[in-house]
Amino acid sequence: PLLSEVLEVLPGHVGLNVEVKHHSAELVDRLHGLLSSYGRIPGDAGTTPCYWFSLSEETNALLRARDASVPRIVSERAVLGIVLAYFLGVLPLLPTVGGGVSCFGLPAMATDVASLRSIKTFKKLPAPLVWALSFALTSSGGKDGLWLPPALAAHLRGRGMQVWALFVNDEAPARYAAAAGATGVLTDRPEWLAELVRSGELNFSEVPGEPAGDH
Repeated sequence: PLLSEVLEVLPGHVGLNVEVKHHSAELVDRLHGLLSSYGRIPGDAGTTPCYWFSLSEETNALLRARDASVPRIVSERAVLGIVLAYFLGVLPLLPTVGGGVSCFGLPAMATDVASLRSIKTFKKLPAPLVWALSFALTSSGGKDGLWLPPALAAHLRGRGMQVWALFVNDEAPARYAAAAGATGVLTDRPEWLAELVRSGELNFSEVPGEPAGDH
């Protein structure tokens, strides 16, 4: 379906993430106009603002330049930068992370070399760096197909960022994400996840200063 068709039927309180896959200022302008017409821009009363993002850092910067008030999810390159800064111990010294994004998203995936090399940004890295990153991730708490140190999650939440685990479709990584301090997960099984949350079996963290909401 067209995005306009989705916005037409989607209740205003239900969140929405829009990925921009083409680097085009015209596309970004048209998208902003469409979201605004359905009250999905921050400041519009009665609806939940959407997140817009791109896995490309250049396109994410284009989104920021168009309207910095619209929440954005971190790009692939920024994920790498945040992870490396965390391991080097310099993350607390950085004034901003990820170009001022609102959400840090980390895929629930294996941390072996082959899996890391499947990520577009990591394909460009020298092989020794990928091997070193794989070793560091695996030896520092990766479990059930997910790597998310509680200290990293707590630091990012303290900066006012959402911390999401991506592509979580099984109970084990969902429980790991909640225990690690994620504020939510993205899943292809929303009814299954909603039932776990409603039953109290999963309790996600909150970002300080933000109201509790759906995860």
